[in-house]
Amino acid sequence: MNSLKSYLNCGGMLLAIVASVSLAGCSDSGPATGLVEGVVTLDGAPLANADLAFYPEQGRASQGTTDEQGHYSLMFTYDTPGCLPGKHEVMITTRRPDSDEQGAMLLPERVPRKYHKRGELTATVEPGFNEINFDLSK
Repeated sequence: MNSLKSYLNCGGMLLAIVASVSLAGCSDSGPATGLVEGVVTLDGAPLANADLAFYPEQGRASQGTTDEQGHYSLMFTYDTPGCLPGKHEVMITTRRPDSDEQGAMLLPERVPRKYHKRGELTATVEPGFNEINFDLSK
């Protein structure tokens, strides 16, 4: 009976160790990001369905898409909002496939070329919340 108690106590301790090691592995939340949102307008009107990409000097880019009011929020990964802090080159485009089918026609670009190539637009992201608006013109 004592050996059974001993075995169960060791088994319980082993389970606790395995659980704590597993949970420690899950606590890696990745790099710190700053939350970024804002509004994109083109000639004063909200720019709907535009894709934004923020490219840091080093590291992974963040992306977002505007809604009907031109509002966007950046995502660092599919489940991590935000963007790496620091200076970024920003690209904005509306060119995308018309549907999910292969061979689909591309929707026409509504954004002047200078805004969807790297180098024209820049933004600096700070830790915490950032509101970064873009007023584009043709």
